[in-house]
Amino acid sequence: MPRPRALAPDGSPVEGFRFDGARVTYDGAEPVEAGIRYELELPETDDAGWLVPGVFYGENRPESCTRIYPRFALETDVARMESPSWSFRADRCATPAVFSNGRGLATSETSPLGQAGVGLALRDGRPVVWLDFPYREEPLRYDGYEVAQPQDVQTHRWSPGESVELDVRAAGLSALRPTEPFEDPSWVSVEEAAELAAYSLHRDHYLPDPPRLVETRSFDGAEVRDAMHVSWVSGVPYAYALLRHARRVGNEEYETAATAVLDHVADNLTPGGPVQQTSEIVLARQ
Repeated sequence: MPRPRALAPDGSPVEGFRFDGARVTYDGAEPVEAGIRYELELPETDDAGWLVPGVFYGENRPESCTRIYPRFALETDVARMESPSWSFRADRCATPAVFSNGRGLATSETSPLGQAGVGLALRDGRPVVWLDFPYREEPLRYDGYEVAQPQDVQTHRWSPGESVELDVRAAGLSALRPTEPFEDPSWVSVEEAAELAAYSLHRDHYLPDPPRLVETRSFDGAEVRDAMHVSWVSGVPYAYALLRHARRVGNEEYETAATAVLDHVADNLTPGGPVQQTSEIVLARQ
């Protein structure tokens, strides 16, 4: 079972809390700033097999990689984003959960104390995983760039007698599977979703000279990341999808744009070579 404790902003323990399963009650006489951590220690292993869905996989970054982003390592080097202990906001996760070799903890993205968090560490050869309420991002905050940002530690101000129920679940990898029965969260039909996707793809991502589908636009549309990968899963598959949709609904403008992208790709080679690109073009032209 995960072990609960209350933490001050600096990580030191805070007294006065009572735990009954996932129910937390503050019995102190004065208000206090504290976060709650539920921590699970797992058996000693040679390979922790870390998994935070959408965030952290294994060591997460090969030691030889020249691109700097969070990496599990036995020594802490904040400048290189290396550490034996990591904590993340739950809303970074595809599923708010953390595992070591398929065992771990899961929670909900938000809690009565605010945005939840997940974490992992190796201590004396034993993997440890945890849930934080509210989140802590330590030893740094990663914002997508190669410069480490200051850690982001959140706490809750507890009043005497305050009590909350938290979502704390011991979990295996089955926690990542959809629950039954499946409830479709969509708010539009498949046809309307396709039309919206095609509209945005053509309006926001298609540029005509040369014909291409740019990777990314800023939220306000003002800035463009003017690149299109074609060797694997960027330009060609989406141009093909746009072409199929255009032919299905009879939109000549979309069809012209999609065909132009496919022809432009077919007339050139990528740094990765022609093999995957050629198979995609043949499929699209069929």
